[in-house]
Amino acid sequence: MIACSHFGIDYQAVISSTRIKSIEAIKTFAGPPLDQYQQQATGFTGQFNGVDQLVYSYGGAILFVAFLAEMRHPWDFWKGLLVAQIFICLVYIFFGAFKKVYGHYGQYSISNINNVVQPKGIQLAGNILSLVLIFANTSSVLYFNIGMKTVYQEVFQEILHFPVITTKKGRILWLVLGCAYWIVAFLVAAAVPNLNGISSLVGALLILNFTYTFPAFLYIGFRCQMDAALPGEGFDPTTRTTTRHDNGWKRWVRGFKKNWHINILSVLYFLAGLACSGMGSWAAIEGLIEIFGPGDSSVLSSD
Repeated sequence: MIACSHFGIDYQAVISSTRIKSIEAIKTFAGPPLDQYQQQATGFTGQFNGVDQLVYSYGGAILFVAFLAEMRHPWDFWKGLLVAQIFICLVYIFFGAFKKVYGHYGQYSISNINNVVQPKGIQLAGNILSLVLIFANTSSVLYFNIGMKTVYQEVFQEILHFPVITTKKGRILWLVLGCAYWIVAFLVAAAVPNLNGISSLVGALLILNFTYTFPAFLYIGFRCQMDAALPGEGFDPTTRTTTRHDNGWKRWVRGFKKNWHINILSVLYFLAGLACSGMGSWAAIEGLIEIFGPGDSSVLSSD
């Protein structure tokens, strides 16, 4: 915020990673930028690329359930969430509006905005802080501990029959898989020189579906199974057997109809998520085509 009001812009970071290839006067917009100032794609495609970025605001929120399970006092979670959300909103309003960071950078406000900061020393310091504070603490510790643990227990342990994570061998395999994940993620990120494009595609295909689409679908299944239960049915923990009086579509229909109003809303929510995912993927792919298409300087030459 200090650098944007006192120093210039590193235009090379913008030119090398967006479709903007000429240096012009800084432009600000009350609505969508004109096509010549769009960083990733033009027209409706460019607007929907913005939607792809919006899903990151609450991307991964389904892991909140796993966070609750790890807390000593789970009912304190909503307090922490509320305080964190208020803090984030205040800082972001201050960042974007009051200090006018976006006003200073205009069409050159790329996603990784700290890479357009001048001089290079401040840019380097910002990147180091991002690496140490965000990656080393938040991503590596929080998401590795909760996210990778969930993946290991639900996929590798349950489906692939890996050792239980509480055993020594299980912990070692969990650590190895986590390190392998970060190595692959770094290689993919470094191989694609267009952050907006790859983040839009990931947002549309993965973040959106895992945060919005799939939870709605899973909730429908959970609701139907709970509501379809008949008297005398259930799980006996002593014999570890499940008693059901019927199966098949009849059971699913009975469960769906019991709370049909909630289930219909969930179906509509699920379909809306699929529609957003499809349109978002289309917009992201079109944007990547514009960036790396024929004649674009982002494409490496045969030389």
